[in-house]
Amino acid sequence: MKIFKITLLLSLYLIVSSCGTSKDVIIDDSISPIDKSGDIIQDPYGNNEKGNPVYEPEIVGNDSDEHGCKASAGYSWSTLKKECIRVFELKMQLSNSDKTKIAGLIFSEDQLKAEIITSEGTFLLEKYNDMYVSHPQSDPHYFLRKKNGKWVFETEEKILYSEL
Repeated sequence: MKIFKITLLLSLYLIVSSCGTSKDVIIDDSISPIDKSGDIIQDPYGNNEKGNPVYEPEIVGNDSDEHGCKASAGYSWSTLKKECIRVFELKMQLSNSDKTKIAGLIFSEDQLKAEIITSEGTFLLEKYNDMYVSHPQSDPHYFLRKKNGKWVFETEEKILYSEL
């Protein structure tokens, strides 16, 4: 029992005495944003004069394309209409097979051209007989035609979008 008390007291003494000791801190002046004269110098870590990280704010809505259309607001450029449009506001819309994407369908005033605007890009087609086709040199070839009274946008191999 006496040994237990001595061990306990000795342990407490070591714990209490170690709490008051200070450790040496080494400061590396070579990376300070302030030089010896007190002037602010360039900080290699991107911090400001107070040593806080500097972040460039991301400007929301600053994503205009070359025509001034803002994709973040849902706008895409229509070559036929010559204006920014929103696919979901168009009268004529197409959907992919699992109904997760929509495409806009626009016809020229003379009905000789059709424009399909998708998330993958814009497709301009020209009327040929009873359908609209992409440029002969495009690969793959795209077709827009009526099937069972509904517009279908497809390649030679598969249906991409069909009228809702």
